[in-house]
Amino acid sequence: MYKRKMALSIVKLITIIFIISLILFPLYFMIMHALISNEQAIEKEGSILPKSLNFSNFLTAFKTGYWKALLVTIILTILSVSIKLFISITGGYALNVYKNKFIKFLVLNLIWFGSLPEYSLLMGWFQESINLDILKGNNLIISLLMPNVFSLFTILLFKNAFSQIPEKIKILSNVDKLTITQKMFLLYLPYLKSQILVTVIFGTITAWNSFVWPSLILSNQDMNVLSTWLIGIGDMGQYVKLSNIQMAASVLTVIPIIFIYLVFSKKINNSFKNIL
Repeated sequence: MYKRKMALSIVKLITIIFIISLILFPLYFMIMHALISNEQAIEKEGSILPKSLNFSNFLTAFKTGYWKALLVTIILTILSVSIKLFISITGGYALNVYKNKFIKFLVLNLIWFGSLPEYSLLMGWFQESINLDILKGNNLIISLLMPNVFSLFTILLFKNAFSQIPEKIKILSNVDKLTITQKMFLLYLPYLKSQILVTVIFGTITAWNSFVWPSLILSNQDMNVLSTWLIGIGDMGQYVKLSNIQMAASVLTVIPIIFIYLVFSKKINNSFKNIL
C-alpha cells in the first residue's frame, strides 16, 4: 500500500514538472534567444544556451520606439476595458431586469452575431471605418477600439451576477427610491467585484495582444501598438531580420503584463475562485 502511494506521488510529481516545463520552456527559449549575438542570429543558429550573453539586444530594441508603442497600447487597453465594462454592466443589468420576448430575441441574435468568424467581423468593421472616414488623425483611436469594446460573454456574465444579488437588496433599493446610478454604485457593485476583475483581465489580455485589427488600421500610419511594433524590429533589409533583437522586443512586451500579474496575483486568483 505504501509503495503504491509512493509510486502515485512520483507520477504526479513528474506530471507536474512536465506540465510546468511545457509552459515555461517557450519563455525560457525566448529569453535565451534574445541574448544571442547578431552573428548567431544571421547564421540562424538554434541553441538552448547562447555562446555569449548580449544584454545590449534589449537596449537596442528599447531604443526603437518601445516607449511610444507601449504608451499607445496602455491608452488603448485602458479605454477598451473601461468601455467594455460599461457596456457589459449596463447590458447585463438590462437583460436581468427586462425579461420579455424582445430581450430573448435580442439575446439569440447576439449569440448568433458572436458565433460569426472573427475575420468576417473584422472585414465588416474595416469597411465601416472606411465609410465613416475614421482611419486618420485622432479618429484612429476610435477605429482601434471598435472590436474590443463588446463581449457577449461578459454581458451574460454580469446578467448572471445581477440575478444572484439577494432579492432583499433589490427591494430595499426600491423602497429608498434610489436612482439606477445610486443602486449600481451603492448596492450592486459589491456583488460584482469578481465579474469586474475577470472582465478587466480578459479585456486587458485581448487588447494587449490584438494584432490583426491594428495591422489593418495602422498599415499606413506612423502610430504603432506593441504587437505591430514587433513586426519591424530587427529588420536589416535585404531579407535579413535579426531574430535576437525581435525576441528581446518580445520579452519587453510581456514584462508589463507579468509585472501586473505578480502585483495582483492574489486578487486575480481569488476572483476566478469566486466565479467558479
